[in-house]
Amino acid sequence: MADYNLSDVVRFFQFAVVAYLLCLHMVSTRPDPESISHIIPDEMPHSQMPVLRRYSLYNRCSGQHLQIPGKNVFAGSGPFAELLVRDFGFNSTIKIQGYKSKAYLCFTKRGKLKARFHFVPDNCVFEEKMDDNMYTALWLRRKNKLWKVGFNKKGRPLAGDSYNKRIDPTCFQFMKRPPMDISSTASNDALEKLYQRSSQQQLQKHRHRHRHRLRHHLNGELKPPR
Repeated sequence: MADYNLSDVVRFFQFAVVAYLLCLHMVSTRPDPESISHIIPDEMPHSQMPVLRRYSLYNRCSGQHLQIPGKNVFAGSGPFAELLVRDFGFNSTIKIQGYKSKAYLCFTKRGKLKARFHFVPDNCVFEEKMDDNMYTALWLRRKNKLWKVGFNKKGRPLAGDSYNKRIDPTCFQFMKRPPMDISSTASNDALEKLYQRSSQQQLQKHRHRHRHRLRHHLNGELKPPR
């Protein structure tokens, strides 16, 4: 058996104590897996809570605004065009509620556009998509069905599956407008030019924010894609 002097024994115990303290420190500072406080802010979802917005939806085909006065839904002029839109931030999912009537925009089980005072997620949650011309389209997925919100030239709601038929595509296109512009007497062409200009500005801001976020995730030597 090898002989150990006192200094070797002291150094051994010092090393053991330091290693033990380091282990305790690592365990005590390890984040709780059920807590979100340890998540890097840039890795967190951009919208943890629903965002509430207030605007109106102008339908191109009818030249009128979406109205939700009660159980019936139509495109026309009136005091029920102001909407409360809750954006859930996931796949651009939203729910639309009349600001005055408090009724929700929904589809029935047969694909008919209606309003309900009782919110039903399967029938009243829409996906908001922007087409190539930067107009807004509203879709609803229900089981194996896919429906689209639209109005004809008289402002009457179209069946959810009408987009598959030979119908003017503008009947399913909408422009977002602030509530204060509802009473505007501007022509449809002027409204569309204003919308196109504002949409281009929003798209440029979105691309700028996207590139800014990429710079935080990529290595400093790499450049974000253009």
